[in-house]
Amino acid sequence: MSFLVIGGGYAGLKAALDCAKEEEVFFVLRTSNLGGLFSKLHLVDGKPPSDILSPLIEQIKENDKIHVFTNSVIERVKEADHGFKVSVRRKPIRIDETKCDSCGECWKICPVTTPDWCNGWLSNRNAIYTPDDALSYAIERETPFCQATCPVSLDIRGYAGFIADGKFKEAYDLIRAKVPFPGVLGRVCTHPCEDRCKRGLLDEPISIAKLKRFVADIVYENYREEIKPAHVPSTTGKKVAVIGAGPAGLTAAHDLKIFGYDVTIFDKLPVVGGMMVAGIPEYRLPRATLEREIEFVTDIGVEIKTNVEVDKAMFEELCRTYDAVFVSVGAHVSGKLGIPGEDLDGVIPGIDFLRAHNLNLNHGNEVKIGKSVVVVGGGNVAIDAARSVLRLGSKVVIV
Repeated sequence: MSFLVIGGGYAGLKAALDCAKEEEVFFVLRTSNLGGLFSKLHLVDGKPPSDILSPLIEQIKENDKIHVFTNSVIERVKEADHGFKVSVRRKPIRIDETKCDSCGECWKICPVTTPDWCNGWLSNRNAIYTPDDALSYAIERETPFCQATCPVSLDIRGYAGFIADGKFKEAYDLIRAKVPFPGVLGRVCTHPCEDRCKRGLLDEPISIAKLKRFVADIVYENYREEIKPAHVPSTTGKKVAVIGAGPAGLTAAHDLKIFGYDVTIFDKLPVVGGMMVAGIPEYRLPRATLEREIEFVTDIGVEIKTNVEVDKAMFEELCRTYDAVFVSVGAHVSGKLGIPGEDLDGVIPGIDFLRAHNLNLNHGNEVKIGKSVVVVGGGNVAIDAARSVLRLGSKVVIV
């Protein structure tokens, strides 16, 4: 039997030492130092908190029955065999704690500085540091602001470095390890990463999205056979149904297949891609690029069924026949103005127009509109609609 103590304050220290008299103790605390909020107090019974905590911390360090996990959080607790099974996630400190004796020599010669978040980013400190009452030193590896802002946490610094070194395939592989559509993202991503790019403090941000487009186009032209994916066998014995063949559905299906699941996608549209094909005009996202990257999903063994609308009865059937169902139906509904007259003939919601325009182009037809068109709005849908109308030969006014 063993004990789990969560929290490194005064109560946690006392509990760990008391439990260690009987059994092994696993001591988990979120911070890198012992003492918790108790250590921040001014005086306790007329004494500095350090005078009370230091003897306890020394006992913790010397007790072989107490295993301390600093910089750690509890992720999951499950009942198991007259006790509990606990999953702990620990932030790496990048120091061998068994060899660190806190001499401080590494701190003296550390060549890297990082903003000190403890002082509100107002000053810098060495990347290697030790908080008060920590068990060892730690090296802080800052996540770049651009990567922290990216919805999928792409290693932007990594692939930008590969591109700078002329290693285009390596850059492509690094991007595709996270997303199956580098060519699409390079053209239509809203790139919030560029708003946080530190280069912007000097002159202007790096064109992060265009780097993805560049490297994808280079690789597709020069490494076509080398990047062709092999079929991935279904090894788990489990089936997953994905409703919707847009970016979310295709990405989920791709990743599930890589993990060995048998995946089938159902979509009510006649083409694959969801809003990538129905909502984004071809001049912004060439269909050849989109189709090539969708092929990578089907090549690994994902089955896609188009022209299949999933109603309530079919959804219940999918839930019975598949081990899991992933719903990714997208956002295919335009916003309403809530004013009289928006339902009159000739008034077309932006998403409805783009869908009709983009899908009809695939079948050789065009949407019929007047010679003069007013577009209400200034977002992505409005601008795409306005530029599409202009290409159809009509005069456009944006309000």
